[in-house]
Amino acid sequence: MGLSMRVVAPSSNGRLTERQFQRSNAGCVGRYPRQPLAPLHVSDDLPLPVPGIKGRTVQNDLHRYNRPTYTMTSINDSKCILVTGATSGIGRALAVALSQLPSKPKIIGTGRRPDRLAELEAAGIDAIPFELDADKETIVECIQSIIQKYPNLDAVILNAGLQREFDFLNTDINLDNLYSEINVNYLSVLACITAVLPHFKKLAAEGRPCIIANVTSGLCVVPAVPLCNYSASKAALHSMTMSLQSQFQGTNIHFIEIIPPLVESELHDVEGTTEKLSKFWMPLSQYIPETVQGLQNGEPQISSGPAKVAVEKFEKAKYDLTMKKALPTASAGLSLDKNP
Repeated sequence: MGLSMRVVAPSSNGRLTERQFQRSNAGCVGRYPRQPLAPLHVSDDLPLPVPGIKGRTVQNDLHRYNRPTYTMTSINDSKCILVTGATSGIGRALAVALSQLPSKPKIIGTGRRPDRLAELEAAGIDAIPFELDADKETIVECIQSIIQKYPNLDAVILNAGLQREFDFLNTDINLDNLYSEINVNYLSVLACITAVLPHFKKLAAEGRPCIIANVTSGLCVVPAVPLCNYSASKAALHSMTMSLQSQFQGTNIHFIEIIPPLVESELHDVEGTTEKLSKFWMPLSQYIPETVQGLQNGEPQISSGPAKVAVEKFEKAKYDLTMKKALPTASAGLSLDKNP
């Protein structure tokens, strides 16, 4: 997410008075500013003294004085969007919906089933075979090849997932299944992020906003006991995404977390629970428009239904606290958001 602060001009001697410093950051509490605010430019060469405190500078006291607000970037500004896991469920529906945006971005969908990839091609989406349950080298090579083919790529939605039930009261636990689930749901996402970041940093330095949207789950907040490993993998990605949002505050690289509730999906076919869960899940026809609207609004956390209730109840304070933690080091070596 981008970070913006109120800024006032220093006094004639080049220093901020105590009153000026306090007023410069008054009213900046909250997740979304009512009006766009200019970014705070703090030079490492010219630290601003903190009034009345010898040896303290604005740089090392940001966490004490500033209250963060966050600039937002819209998926409407994206020129080329990559959606992983686009051959079924949320990924497929998102890819199709985004291809119909008035801004007409190029959409790339990845997946592992040839027949589904052909369907994407028929819908006007560029389809690429991509197996996320692979080693990190293969994943990185695939992302790099996509960037080489689509140098305009400026947004990725990392969506693929694997869901299994585990009962640890039963000592016959399949470790291969445990590791595979963690690999697909968490480690493969990290591999994709690290592979795309060098490209996005170049675009960000040119003033172009970039988006990395991670799809987690409402189970990252309140786990489903039979889906203990799935819930844990999504909780790990949830925590990582918040940390990355905090690290990249004030830059043109925006991390977004999509937190769906139980949604219509083939994800549940592995355990044969589709028929049972279909009585309770949110239809894609209802879920996707809400999520696309959140992406258009540039919301940092996009949740719906019961997941939204859980996020608001348990996660809001943790999110706000995490966003404040990295203020002293945010945007190191990256250009500030030029459109706060």
